[in-house]
Amino acid sequence: MSVFALVGEAFLSSSGADTQNAFREFLEASLTLIDADVRDRYDAMLSRLNARAVVVDVDGERLALIPTARALEIGTASAEQLPILRTTGGVIVALLDGDLELGTALRENRLRLRGASSDLIAFHSALMAYLEGCVRASGMDRLLSRYRGAVDARTKT
Repeated sequence: MSVFALVGEAFLSSSGADTQNAFREFLEASLTLIDADVRDRYDAMLSRLNARAVVVDVDGERLALIPTARALEIGTASAEQLPILRTTGGVIVALLDGDLELGTALRENRLRLRGASSDLIAFHSALMAYLEGCVRASGMDRLLSRYRGAVDARTKT
């Protein structure tokens, strides 16, 4: 059985009616695929974050990304933790599809970054490793398609 079959099955088989945790589910599944298929990109994310925990907010889903020695753990961020990144699922999909460049998203205020310059540099570098991993990981097209459906369903409600 492929890693994709083991990892993405729950994400892909859900009905899509509950879009509440769509980004978290997509992120967890995509990180697992990157870890299995392109471990060098996964390791690059960890080393580039250099033990910095970051908070991201995508469509109101506030997640804490916590790098450890061998994994990137995902938790729920508290209301007091300010996000380093705030954006929408539509922007995430456009970035991963190659329809939007990161610089354009920042200039157009579709993706907002905030924090100390050293934290932003580390986050940007880790994000680039993540995007490279997404491009190279097998099964990512199916995950992205499923996430795109959840984003579309969210915008229609």
